[in-house]
Amino acid sequence: MSPLRHLFPMNVLARAAAMGAAGVLLVLPATPVLAQASPYYLGASLGVTHDSNLDRAKAGVSGQPVLSDTYISTGVRLGLDQPIGRQRLQGRFDANHNRYNSHGQYDHNDYLLNGRLDWSSADLLSGNVLVETRQALDRADVTTTSTFAGRNLVKTDVLGAGVRLGGPTRYTFDAGLTGTRVSYDNLTSRNVRQLTGNGGVTMRPGSGLQVRLGARHTRADYPNFNAGAGDDVRRNDLDLSSTIELSGASTVNARISRTRETHSAQQARTYSAWTGSTGWTWKPSPKLSFETSLTRDSNIGNTAFDSTLFSFDTSDTRLRTSLAMRASWELTGKILLGGGASLSRRTLDNALVTSTTASSTSASDRTVAWDLSVRYLPLRNVEVGCGLRREDRSVSDPNVTITYAYDVTIVTCSGQVYWR
Repeated sequence: MSPLRHLFPMNVLARAAAMGAAGVLLVLPATPVLAQASPYYLGASLGVTHDSNLDRAKAGVSGQPVLSDTYISTGVRLGLDQPIGRQRLQGRFDANHNRYNSHGQYDHNDYLLNGRLDWSSADLLSGNVLVETRQALDRADVTTTSTFAGRNLVKTDVLGAGVRLGGPTRYTFDAGLTGTRVSYDNLTSRNVRQLTGNGGVTMRPGSGLQVRLGARHTRADYPNFNAGAGDDVRRNDLDLSSTIELSGASTVNARISRTRETHSAQQARTYSAWTGSTGWTWKPSPKLSFETSLTRDSNIGNTAFDSTLFSFDTSDTRLRTSLAMRASWELTGKILLGGGASLSRRTLDNALVTSTTASSTSASDRTVAWDLSVRYLPLRNVEVGCGLRREDRSVSDPNVTITYAYDVTIVTCSGQVYWR
């Protein structure tokens, strides 16, 4: 029997083939439009995914079933990329309906809708505005002392703005403000509202070198933390970061921050620490590139390089140290290969689960993950590909109840068709 037939049952493959054929017939007549330059695009996608451990069940537990299933994702893609004088307006809408073959309780819709305006004036003033909303199936880091408890949708709304004064000058000043709201269907104690403000100055002491000194203040509120009483979080960061162009093919980024975080309800989460990150991008040829990053941070108020818009990842992780590597290779003009590996170590507690002012339990775990992918572009507006991802998590103490070991393998094949 074919390996694909083992992973993807015949009834799933038949449905996917029929839907894919219909999609190609609908879109191919419009392909000549691609020859025209247009700021808009419209697309459709179809994917088949096999997940070997839907519930992220604990490894090595006898008598506990491990649910595996195959699901089909059908989606639509809309986009806009329109220059307007010195400004640039971008928009994107991705939506998917995910239908499971055997476990319909996991059926769900996910989507991403965002818009961004990059603007600049005739002088040295520039900035951006971002608005975004997205929904997905949550894979919680920790929910209770058991494993992932069924379908739980998480919705995230983001509104951010940044402004810069300066250009090709020696000094550039920047400031930004980002608001984030995260809400869960079935785990409201983890709902959070966050506001982050930041400012800094970037210096260019020499060719290929940038140094930035900045500060951040973050306010986060868990309104349903404990029987209607919230946990108010305050975080302050003093950042020193730099970007060094070692050559035309190699760039290094680094950030070190002194971080202070306080909690009104969960005193165990109040801490002061050094956080930071470093990354290296190397492109030895136009078709080959490597990226490496090392990060140490908590989830509240974390940030990325060269951005005044801050991300948020809610979980029970108090501190995370991660090493990640990724490679991309354009084998031919139509075949692209990719691969990556990561190692992540977490220090976590059950503060957001217990929803109590009592002392929380701490633990640590380690997750090793790797992935491989191949993409094929037979036409300018058609893309097909497959990917394989593996995750293995181990725990420091098998007797802890706030984290557990698991493993999962995910195989995905998909196709997308676009026209402009």
